[in-house]
Amino acid sequence: MTTRGPQILIVDDEPYMRRGLRRVLEKEGYEVTTAPDGETALKIVSERKPEAVLLDIMMPGMDGREVCRRIREIATTVQVIYITARAEPNDPMQSKQLRDKADAFITKPATSKTIISTVNGLLRNTHQQPEKPQLCRTGQLTKAGGCLQNTEAGEDDRKPIR
Repeated sequence: MTTRGPQILIVDDEPYMRRGLRRVLEKEGYEVTTAPDGETALKIVSERKPEAVLLDIMMPGMDGREVCRRIREIATTVQVIYITARAEPNDPMQSKQLRDKADAFITKPATSKTIISTVNGLLRNTHQQPEKPQLCRTGQLTKAGGCLQNTEAGEDDRKPIR
């Protein structure tokens, strides 16, 4: 039995962008579906409920902002990442406008590393990660409150080492 990774939907009217993004994300273990337009994307979101949608803003017909608004009505937990050539890294107003609508954004052209780190980071932040125990200083250790605590030490020695 193979374990499937989180589902990602790529929405872009450019076939080469869909293929490139798909290749990058599948190498990371994501299950990827693509859509060439907003209407198709909304159908896929309502049927499959992907964890994240990589969404081009500038598309003919329904633009990415309208698609994002409708996605929020269909699936409130899906993470939306705008992929856009319109965002200027040094333009805080435009960046803020994009962030108000989406959970993250990537400016085209983007490296594989940028795409992977953005998707991984966003999905990691939205999924509850099991708390890792933290080591304490000395003595016999027992797990308590997310920290391996020293049962033979004073109160100051029971704090996690940072």
